[in-house]
Amino acid sequence: MRVTCPATKFLLTAALLVAFLLTARSTAVACPWVVATSGTASCGPWHDEPLTVAVGQTVYFMGEEHNFAQGDPDLRWWFYDDGSGWHEAPNKTGNCTYSTTGEKTAWYKVRCEPSGLEYNDSCTVWVVKVDLAIEDVDEADEETVGAVVVRNYDNNSAPRKKITLLKADPSSWTGNVILSRSNSKVKVYDAASGGNEITFQNNDNKFANSILPKDLWVEGYTASDSMRDISLELYVDGNPSINDTVKFTVLWVTVTTDHGGTLETDNAARDYYSNTVVPPPDYTLGYHVFCEGAGYDPEGGWMARGSEFVGDVEPDDFVPSQFGGSMNLAREDMGGYHHWGPNGNEYWDPTGGGSDTSEWEQRDDDPQSGGSSGKIYDWDAPGLGAVFEAELTRIERLRINYEEWAVYGGIRCSEEKEWYTRQSYMRTGSLDTGTATGAGTSTLTDDTKEWDEDTWAPGIITITSGDAAGQYRRVTGNTEDTITVAESWGTQPPSGSGYIVINTSTWEPWDDVEDDNENGDGTTNTSWDLE
Repeated sequence: MRVTCPATKFLLTAALLVAFLLTARSTAVACPWVVATSGTASCGPWHDEPLTVAVGQTVYFMGEEHNFAQGDPDLRWWFYDDGSGWHEAPNKTGNCTYSTTGEKTAWYKVRCEPSGLEYNDSCTVWVVKVDLAIEDVDEADEETVGAVVVRNYDNNSAPRKKITLLKADPSSWTGNVILSRSNSKVKVYDAASGGNEITFQNNDNKFANSILPKDLWVEGYTASDSMRDISLELYVDGNPSINDTVKFTVLWVTVTTDHGGTLETDNAARDYYSNTVVPPPDYTLGYHVFCEGAGYDPEGGWMARGSEFVGDVEPDDFVPSQFGGSMNLAREDMGGYHHWGPNGNEYWDPTGGGSDTSEWEQRDDDPQSGGSSGKIYDWDAPGLGAVFEAELTRIERLRINYEEWAVYGGIRCSEEKEWYTRQSYMRTGSLDTGTATGAGTSTLTDDTKEWDEDTWAPGIITITSGDAAGQYRRVTGNTEDTITVAESWGTQPPSGSGYIVINTSTWEPWDDVEDDNENGDGTTNTSWDLE
């Protein structure tokens, strides 16, 4: 025969407890109690809520007996709802772990002798699993990789990242979950834009399982110190050991400029710059004649001033590829003017403006390349094309304003850095034109010439007519009738090809305007009166 005591709940007050015991003794009702505990959570005769535990979390059971009139308890058992049957509990205790979620029942039973009567009590144990998900991030990567958000700053409209508080398993569980964050480097909102901020105060971060799933959005507020230094945790109210955690990184870049000195040694694009200078190698910033080696261009080279741009990445251990993204420094020509003429002010044209982002060869987009520990690079050499047929004493001027910034996945992740260039050049040296009478893999011959040795070295030659027209090459030397170039011809110029050759003294910087010939931070007047 089995007798189940009626469910009776008690408040933890001495008065009520004493009253209950007196009542129980006077009626001589045999009544066992079962108490289940795990950590600080409990269920049993003095607790209104059932016990909630995680899969694999140890549950401890304790039985107590009161007012047995039919004899002393002879055997004690406890039972947990895993299908394995009753287990003897000689010390009134036991423990177990549950491998599946669901609503479980824990029983405690005593048998009295000599009556043979059995009495039991039970309590409910919920075995619960919670889940916090990041949009477009695999479950296995939510902590080891996490998600990156760009700091929302300087009107960059950085988007928020969606997270979802999924319904706990089992869905019939009626408890609450709490969302916490490890620091305030991110903000959490209830909408993709606008909306209400979750303040993590006054229970605005507590959610009933009955209303889940629920979408929230994470916004970057302060740059991370290291990758994945922000944790968002979803846990069961009353049992923080039932939890799920996701990690976030907040990205931000500070852009600085260098208009003098030399390129940084950890800039992976520095050799491309050096090999573009005539003559190479030369890593110094500022004025040079540039020629991009083997190429096709009607102007064939340019007089310019080199500048380097550095993006200091926060966090400095950031690796874009871990998040499936990429980053780089970008640039826009904000507009300017090209002036020219005998005095450099007779004619002018707007420069056009628009996107001016460097090709990949001029950039170092990897924050960890060369041991740089969080730096990306770009260089630019704005200037004027070497006008091969300009008359002596002609002046060319350039005035342009620029903006430089960092971008990650199409999102601006820095402030916009303003800078400018202003340059003036005069044609003071010689150039020569002619018709090739022959050519080799990396030479051009004009047997009508009687040049002094290395008159055109260092310099630039461009092919102006024939099947090889449009090519330009750096000149490394010449004899009285043959020019040697640094890179082999793409198309070897046939006899009869027209050419023009200049050297690095054909054009020189001209300082007839105050505060000219410099790159600098800020903006400049692009169309002032140059008289």
